[in-house]
Amino acid sequence: MTNSSFQPPTPEQTAWVFKQLLQHMNEGGTFRTLIYNKLGYAPKDYQTLYEDGFGLFEPPTTKVEGFERPLDDKTPLTCICA
Repeated sequence: MTNSSFQPPTPEQTAWVFKQLLQHMNEGGTFRTLIYNKLGYAPKDYQTLYEDGFGLFEPPTTKVEGFERPLDDKTPLTCICA
């Protein structure tokens, strides 16, 4: 954020967010479930939250010279060649 009046959340607020994230990870669900049901945001907030938060839902990958696969996946590598 570039706003000079920005104040970071309190440790208690951050701890609450972490608790919601961990609960969501254990229960599973979509990004929308997380932001609407767990964190209490409205549909109008979706785009802002999606831009910085959806990466939480992308599985980590292994990249090997033009190929990739999710780290926990046993399927063959997928070509990401251009």
